[in-house]
Amino acid sequence: MSTFEDVIRLISERFLSLTCFTCKTKKLFNFRSERRLRESITTVHKFVDSIIRSKLEAKEYTDDDEDLLSRLFDVEDEGRVPNEGKT
Repeated sequence: MSTFEDVIRLISERFLSLTCFTCKTKKLFNFRSERRLRESITTVHKFVDSIIRSKLEAKEYTDDDEDLLSRLFDVEDEGRVPNEGKT
């Protein structure tokens, strides 16, 4: 099972738990599922950060805006609202 799937499963289990108190207690005492969730989220964040970093570095060399991340970077660089002036 991938880390991303782990995160989704653990968050779903947290959502479906009987009470909010149970979730907070597990989180406070760093029980197994909460520890695994924290580790999995950290892994996903690192992965996404590496993708963003590589995209930013590649953007310096190309003007390829075929994917969503490139388009979001362009919107941020130009200071405009998404889809403004583009179809």
